[in-house]
Amino acid sequence: MSIYNGPALNRSMLHRTAIRTLAVPILALVAGCGSDATLPPAPPAAAISQPARVTISPDAAVLLVGETIAASARVADRNGNTIASTVQFRAEGAVTVSASGGTVTATQVGSGLVIVQLGSLADTLVVTVTQPAPPPSGPPLPQVLQVTPAGAFVQVRIVGATPSPAVIAAFTTAAARVNGLLRSTGGAYPVPIDVPAGTCHATQPAINEGVPGLLITASVGPLDGPGSTLGEAGPCLVRSDATAIPAIGIMAFDEADMNLMASSGILDGVILHEMLHVLGIGTMWGPAGRGFVADPQGADPLFTGPQGTAAYGVFGALNAMLGVPVENTGGTGTRGGHWRESVFRGELMTGWVGGGMEMSRVTVSALADMGYDADLTKADPYTLASLLGGQISASLLREDAINERVIQPIGRIDRSGRRSSFAFGPG
Repeated sequence: MSIYNGPALNRSMLHRTAIRTLAVPILALVAGCGSDATLPPAPPAAAISQPARVTISPDAAVLLVGETIAASARVADRNGNTIASTVQFRAEGAVTVSASGGTVTATQVGSGLVIVQLGSLADTLVVTVTQPAPPPSGPPLPQVLQVTPAGAFVQVRIVGATPSPAVIAAFTTAAARVNGLLRSTGGAYPVPIDVPAGTCHATQPAINEGVPGLLITASVGPLDGPGSTLGEAGPCLVRSDATAIPAIGIMAFDEADMNLMASSGILDGVILHEMLHVLGIGTMWGPAGRGFVADPQGADPLFTGPQGTAAYGVFGALNAMLGVPVENTGGTGTRGGHWRESVFRGELMTGWVGGGMEMSRVTVSALADMGYDADLTKADPYTLASLLGGQISASLLREDAINERVIQPIGRIDRSGRRSSFAFGPG
């Protein structure tokens, strides 16, 4: 029983109240029986498209100082469908980018990057900025492109004209491989270096900084055309202690030969080969360096470093205890500075390109002999070619010779940065 204390209700008001009460279930029934009842339910939140890739357009450009280009970004889901998302643009190096990302401006000669990012997704526009003409007072300052991360023992800087993406990738890959071999500095002390441009090589810019490990300047430009000398490499200043670990090194290549090697698939191996020359393989193992090869130009030169010799013995070679055979044929850039091709065919540090160009345990062990804290487990799988295929003729070998020039050190440098002549013997 309920008690109502409000105004009196007449019959008409009661009738309208009853109709409104019945309307709710009737409408619900109509909604359930209509044609809309067959529509699928709304998709769950997980089915909504999520960003899977962000791309920037264009992805490469060459500009003069002061020029601009328009850049745009596209965000797509995993099916390639474009979805609306807000991205961030930022610029590094020789370019700037507007807040909206629409306008990229070249500000100075050099290389620049424009990065578009959405969370962990990113893409990059690479910009090369040049001058309309050299300044009248002299040639432009060298461009510098660092291809190694900060803190790496071996630092590689590309100077001069920016090479092709394939060449940059080869330098980057080789430097990463070498740094992956080295567990520490191996006792190499940091040195303050102050040298003017051209001290070590015509392509070398002025250097005034502390070098904790090894600084390599690399250049790619016109030299003597395709098919002749592909380039030159080696250490320039080495430390004054017994290890004589290089502090500065040089790599310089003919752009025509680099393009040919890239197209033939041997570029990565050749760049790594030349980088190991800068570390000292073939350039610092003779009497003027560590003294592990007593007579590099002799009839039967041998590398006698204890770790390299032991690694050679593991392969089961005859007379392995005498030393590792060093090349005794070829020109001045080959003889005495490589492993012997007739024994090590296909190994990275012979004087000829062929096979897989594997970095064997002998090469990594030779680095250890020369003072580097080298991780021997990082060597490539390799089988001594001479045990499988015997000797091969010198005429056949020379068809794939690496035509290179080896750079010899010009001096030593101590902890305080004082330089001295490069005398025979360590120390």
